[in-house]
Amino acid sequence: MTRIEQVPSDTVKDDSAQPAGSHASRLRIPRFIFPWPPAIHPDVDSVELGARAFAERFGLVPNDTYRARLARAQYGRFAARCYPKADRELVQILADYVLPSVSMRRIRCSPVAA
Repeated sequence: MTRIEQVPSDTVKDDSAQPAGSHASRLRIPRFIFPWPPAIHPDVDSVELGARAFAERFGLVPNDTYRARLARAQYGRFAARCYPKADRELVQILADYVLPSVSMRRIRCSPVAA
């Protein structure tokens, strides 16, 4: 079961001297406690390489700058964390599905110099 802990109200700093609308000093991110150990699919490295090959095969990587960005994003690792006990093929499908969904948005919305 996931448990969210609240921060006691007496630990919230008074920001009345801050400009109106500035609530960053009062923002507290709750701790999430998961009752299961972290896990990752044993084929994480090959899934990651497979996701990169998928991107290359379908022309989703226009240059080396995007290639480096793709390597940092680690879509294969994301999929391997989501499904640590699934068949390797299912993990690869997830990585290949997520990659263009996010990559195309990044290419259109956050272009980088060639």
